[in-house]
Amino acid sequence: MVVVEISGVNSMEQCSEASEQHNDLVQKLEEYFTSPEIMVEVGDYFHGCANKLHYVGTQTGENDLEETHPLSNYDIFTSYGEMIEKFLQTFLKENSKSPDELYEACLREKLENENGWAVCLDYLIASLDYEYFLQIAYDFSNL
Repeated sequence: MVVVEISGVNSMEQCSEASEQHNDLVQKLEEYFTSPEIMVEVGDYFHGCANKLHYVGTQTGENDLEETHPLSNYDIFTSYGEMIEKFLQTFLKENSKSPDELYEACLREKLENENGWAVCLDYLIASLDYEYFLQIAYDFSNL
């Protein structure tokens, strides 16, 4: 069992209220990241870099991280992270939330809904995890 400590929560009622607020925040984030503008920009980004990324390992797109990857892959990964960060800064400003509040909400969503899936969480994870980024880029290249 995983226990998540939520700052400022000290009763079951407050915990339920905090959980609802976190769910609302993640729902807003999901709506933001699945808006046509963001989806088009992310899609264009991945389609634009599809021929620039070099998948090391097998022809199926599974990457062997033990192999040497070209530095250009990391540059593309870094650029993607900057794009997602720009989106997040806009989202946080529009919703008057802090990065910590968003982190708690996303963590709680991931822990409470192990089988849940959200585009926003995929985009965020891909901006922080190189291997996950390569998998999403590969998936986009096959759409």
